[in-house]
Amino acid sequence: MAPDTFLIAIIIAIATTLQIAGLVFIAFQVLKMNDRMIADDASIDLQGRQIQEILREMRELLRSQT
Repeated sequence: MAPDTFLIAIIIAIATTLQIAGLVFIAFQVLKMNDRMIADDASIDLQGRQIQEILREMRELLRSQT
């Protein structure tokens, strides 16, 4: 194998490794973002339930006052 061919093969191997590493990094970032979205959805759901409970208590208080 000629020295130039070996150098080109090394450069291609390094570039391919960097591309794979970039794809893995992007995949982990997407997973993190998905986990955050799930946590946000759970938080919003919990807040919605708390608001429903407060409204239910207010209705009961209003009914008892009339």
